[in-house]
Amino acid sequence: MEQLELREYSRNEMADMLSLNINSSNFRRDVLSKLEKWGYTCDYPPRRSITILSRPETPEERLREILIRVLNMDVQINPIQFACFIAAFNSIDGFEGMPWAERVEALHERYGFYVCERTLSNWCSKLYDLGIITRAGTSSAWMTTISNGLKTRRRLQPEEQEEIEAYFKRRGELQQEFYKESTLPPIEARKTSYRSAYSILWQEYGCCYYYCKALMLGINFDGYAEEIFQIYELVDEINPDFTVIAPAIPPAAAAPASANA
Repeated sequence: MEQLELREYSRNEMADMLSLNINSSNFRRDVLSKLEKWGYTCDYPPRRSITILSRPETPEERLREILIRVLNMDVQINPIQFACFIAAFNSIDGFEGMPWAERVEALHERYGFYVCERTLSNWCSKLYDLGIITRAGTSSAWMTTISNGLKTRRRLQPEEQEEIEAYFKRRGELQQEFYKESTLPPIEARKTSYRSAYSILWQEYGCCYYYCKALMLGINFDGYAEEIFQIYELVDEINPDFTVIAPAIPPAAAAPASANA
């Protein structure tokens, strides 16, 4: 991503760079708003050219510009945490196939901060829409248990496959049984039969089995390869102790790798 230069831009140039309608009555306001979000300051007298006075310079500011300008993230985003979330797919073993709650714990253990499950899910959705993250064709099996009010999760091993298959078979039988007995409308009947089945299964198994569909980073960057590499380089520059691992990108799309690649 190339930054704007510290120079004067015509209104036509700025409209093209910011993807704005120059004929809009709010053009000046929209220019100032967008540049401010990106971290730029400018001089823009009404109906005249725009002069860029300052631009993001520190690694943190440049990282924030990429996330907001290129990846269309919210201005309230914590750029370091988001960058670490991307890095986690290559820096944390098994991160791609974890439940969201487990990803929260893994990020805290690896990078020292907490981000709630909903925030991580929202970040992932935006990356998915951009083609930076894709859903893999594989799933991993997990089990959750509760002891003294504390949830514990662990990934199941291949030799436990028979047990999880028995669990899902039993779940299907219970759901079908409760659904047939229900007098509610079909949609509500399915919901209540699902909840009732899980209640019985907790009593019978003392746990909950489930599958997590794996997510993959770096399969289809759709023109974002340069920015992703810049993110990795900036994270390394901000905190070398993170030792992030760059994703595998086809050579034709790849930018120069960072020192820790």
